[in-house]
Parts: sequence; C-alpha cells; structure tokens
Amino acid sequence: MSDTQHGTVVAPVTTMPSFKSQVVAVVLTTLSFTLVIAVLVAMVWPLERYESAPGRAEAVSDRLSIPDASVDVYPAEHGIRFVTAMGTKVNPLQSFMGWVDPYVDVLTCEQRFGDCDPELSREVQMGAMSTAKEIAAYVALARLGFDATLEEGPVQVAGFDPSVCPTDAPQNRACRVLEVGDVVLSIDLGDGEVETQTLAKLAEVLQVAQPGRTIVLTVESIGGDEERIVEVELI
Repeated sequence: MSDTQHGTVVAPVTTMPSFKSQVVAVVLTTLSFTLVIAVLVAMVWPLERYESAPGRAEAVSDRLSIPDASVDVYPAEHGIRFVTAMGTKVNPLQSFMGWVDPYVDVLTCEQRFGDCDPELSREVQMGAMSTAKEIAAYVALARLGFDATLEEGPVQVAGFDPSVCPTDAPQNRACRVLEVGDVVLSIDLGDGEVETQTLAKLAEVLQVAQPGRTIVLTVESIGGDEERIVEVELI
C-alpha cells in the first residue's frame, strides 16, 4: 500500500517587529554605545584631581634584620604594621568612584598642593618624610639609652592655611610674599638681623613680636639659586 496524497509544506510566516519595539531597540543600543564611549573617555581624559584614600597596612617584620648573631631578637607577638595612604592623581572615572566612596576624598589641585605645583610639593613632602624618619630613629635610640642627638634642619615654608589667606589678603601677608619651599635665613624685627638656622630659633625671636607688626625676612628659594628680602606683616 502506498500513500497517494501529496505532502504539503507550510512555511512559517515572518512578521516584522513592531515600530515600538524598533524604537526601544534603537534607544537601548544608543544608550549602551554612549555609556561605553563615556567610560572609555573617562579613563583617559586628563583631570586635575587627586585622591586621598586609605592604603594598606603591611607587616614590617620582613623589612628588619639584625645580622649580629650575638644579639637577642624578640619577635613581635602581634606583629608590627606600617600603615600607608594613597594620594595619586585620578581620572574622571576614578574621581567619580572616589566621590561615591565615603572613605575617599577627591581633592582639587589647589586643595592638594596649595600652589598647585605637584613637583615642588613632592620635594617638600620628601623632605618632611626624611625629617620624620630621623626623628623616629632619634626617639628609638634615646629610649634604648644611646647618647643620641637630633640636629634641626633649616626653616622651610611648607604651605599656607587657606583660612588666613583669602583672596583679598593684604599684599604683605606671608602667603603673598613667600613661596612654598622658601628657606628662612634670617629675621629682623627692627632691632637687628638675627640668623634663623632652625625653627626653634625662629620661634624664640618671634616670642616678643606682636600681631600687626611688619618684619623683614631674608629667604632663599628651594633650589638655592635666589636670595631675596621680603617684608611680612605678622598676624
């Protein structure tokens, strides 16, 4: 027996998406493309913003060694850690991420460096870090009974408090005539020039000074290639 009926092939009916579906698809595709482009641009676009964020707390035991075998070494029971902080320059994407992170501060160039000179600020901060390490070594050696002494370095301008340096500050205000990194060589209150080799000496001379008085400072630029005399009104 054979089937004498002819088979029938039925093709599926192809229907075009509705106009509304096409509009939604176009909008979503455009938004996705725009978002991708925005993220890529935000990753490379130059921006003068700097983060201040928590870093890591690394163990310092591996950084210390005592080669003298005759010295007793006592390992720390709970470990000693070195806490770090991050202050790198960020792009717009990182700036946005820092803005929504409660533990991260995003600062402008002026907020981060004062005069907005990262290289100069780095040089001053490196000097401050070196001083801090020397003080730490002095404290440790003195505590252990060694005859240690600490010699102070020159008086250097590290920065200015924005609250005492508004835009309408007098022209002889310290923030107007001094620059970050300047070294104060001497001070004259009107009764003779006194050399200020250390901050302690500068503070000693200023004890008798009164606010509103104009003094004369001899300062040297951070590079040591320029020496100048400036008048500063005390506040």
